[in-house]
Amino acid sequence: VVSKVKGIYQFKITKNGAEKIWTVDLKNGNGAVVEGGETKPDCTITITDEDYVNLILGKANGQQLFMQGKIKMAGNMALAMKLSVLEKLNSSGAWSRGIRL
Repeated sequence: VVSKVKGIYQFKITKNGAEKIWTVDLKNGNGAVVEGGETKPDCTITITDEDYVNLILGKANGQQLFMQGKIKMAGNMALAMKLSVLEKLNSSGAWSRGIRL
């Protein structure tokens, strides 16, 4: 996945006014997911908890969420277009496990 994406995402996931930040490094080494925002992201995505889960599970389309104003993106838009690669990671359950507020 690192060789396909080559970028660092920062997800700002919100729920009931609270926010958690997850950094997904798909640029360095074997990649990593860490809670917090200490690494400078190439692409920042702000989304609600519910919409995030639906996006990763393939129940929602990123472009539709963007057009509806339910997902906000900043930074490298080319990386934002690669979010579909992340959906494929769900087969291992990595994206739906533990990323909750």
